[in-house]
Amino acid sequence: MKKKSLFFLIIIFFLLSSNFIFAVTQKEYERLEVVYPKIKTGPQEEAVTLTKQSDFWDFVKYIFTWLIILGAIAALIGIIFGGFKYLTSADSPEKTKEAYKQIASAFIGLTILLCSYLILTAINPRLTFLKFKPLPLTEDYVELVDGDISHQLRITNASISKTFGTNFNPRKANIKGNLRVRFFENEYYKGKISEYAPTTTAASLDFDFPIKSIEIKYNGNGVYIYKDRIDRTDILNKEIFLASSCPDLKSSFNGDLINYRFLEINNFGGISDYLAIIFEQPDFLGRCRVFFEKRNNIGNVEKQERAPITRTAAKEASKELKIPYNSFSDSYGALLNKSSSASVFQIDRLSESCEVILYKKEDLSTKEGDYCRISGAQLVPRKISDFCGWWSGNFYALKIIGNCAVVGWSKERLQDVLKAHCAIFFEDVSDLRKTDLGEFTFGFPTFIKKIATIDTIAVYPLKFK
Repeated sequence: MKKKSLFFLIIIFFLLSSNFIFAVTQKEYERLEVVYPKIKTGPQEEAVTLTKQSDFWDFVKYIFTWLIILGAIAALIGIIFGGFKYLTSADSPEKTKEAYKQIASAFIGLTILLCSYLILTAINPRLTFLKFKPLPLTEDYVELVDGDISHQLRITNASISKTFGTNFNPRKANIKGNLRVRFFENEYYKGKISEYAPTTTAASLDFDFPIKSIEIKYNGNGVYIYKDRIDRTDILNKEIFLASSCPDLKSSFNGDLINYRFLEINNFGGISDYLAIIFEQPDFLGRCRVFFEKRNNIGNVEKQERAPITRTAAKEASKELKIPYNSFSDSYGALLNKSSSASVFQIDRLSESCEVILYKKEDLSTKEGDYCRISGAQLVPRKISDFCGWWSGNFYALKIIGNCAVVGWSKERLQDVLKAHCAIFFEDVSDLRKTDLGEFTFGFPTFIKKIATIDTIAVYPLKFK
């Protein structure tokens, strides 16, 4: 009986000491996390009132926190109850064994509960991103200022209050970049208007009215993404401008990019030659489609044309123009219904300095028959078998010689299946299986193995490093 009492006291001491440790480290934890929103429990309980700025993800985080607390309490009760059963089990081996199991189960549950964040991070760090904050902008943006609070915008906004809250009433704007901007006194582009035309690359403006809506237009060469194929009369035209790559369009532009489905490339004066690769997933992952201006029958975007980005947009445009739907019958890749990231750069079509070597082994072996050489620009994506022969098999590494970008697609046929993933490379890759072109398959000697599935390739000489 004494041994059982001592065992029970050790368990209680462990639980109390662990609570003390968590209390000590809580301050350090709070420095890294946002303050959780609080539920109002009474008219005088201001300390537990949710703020007006609390959104869905704040509620998710709050509920998750309470589940952790309630789960820990349940585990504590389970351990105490198991200890009580252990103390009262007397000489019954069956009851003692049952009490041990209950205590062990409670400890395991408590450990999993307290380590849930680490478990989610180990599976996939993205699972712990409950709230996506806009990335700080460095160029081509409008910053609205209300006292100590400021927000950045890159696209037209019909209601500042709905986007940033009714308490945000900016009367100052900082403009950076070559932008044309109109500020409105009322929502949905009504009331008093103040217009700004760019004279310098930066400006600071003060207003005698709170800004409720704003129209932003871009000037200059680059890639423009629109909601509609043509300008609508019922709303002011919304556009996204890109002159460089963007790994997360939604976070960067404060918007839902599902509805931005048409793309235009402007190379005014023939000085620039922009190419855009639009991906379905952030960080340049998943399916993709290549866009660049059509010259000498090479390319897929006519001058001043708003080309459909996705298959759904292409169907919409074909109905509007009353023409057969065939926008994805080419080999430039395909997106189904959304765009999440964009790789944007300028190409040098006349350059012949690029060379790509594909290897059948990860050690970049140059043994005869173990590699395939592709020379010069390949602006239109082509099957690797066109260069290396249908018998060439799988390639596991690639070497890039010269200043160029290489885009590869996996083995699904782009024209038919629309499932091919792609990846873009600017430097050597020693193992393509570790990229988005790798996939698991059945094989020998292991039951399941990962292979590289690069099947189609395009090579684009870069105008700038």
